[in-house]
Amino acid sequence: MIGAPNYARADAPWCPVIAPERIAVAIRNGTMAHTELGISRRCPRCGEWYPYDSEFWMSHLGRGYGLHCWCKGCHVEARRLRREGMNDVGHED
Repeated sequence: MIGAPNYARADAPWCPVIAPERIAVAIRNGTMAHTELGISRRCPRCGEWYPYDSEFWMSHLGRGYGLHCWCKGCHVEARRLRREGMNDVGHED
């Protein structure tokens, strides 16, 4: 497919194609914003804003936007906590 993201290459960041209507709704909801870097999204777990591309967000093809809702840093932290027997907020299960 021409123009499709290259999911196999970790060194090739990509940005999902999102319908303008969905972006407008996300901006109104406060989860996305137009910035000098393009479309940015706020991670609901840590609250930080990052450009909405695969450099900062894990890919998740089953989600509506193609990227996971948590940033990569939160994913790594949650995975580490699960391995240590803790839940996502740092408390023992």
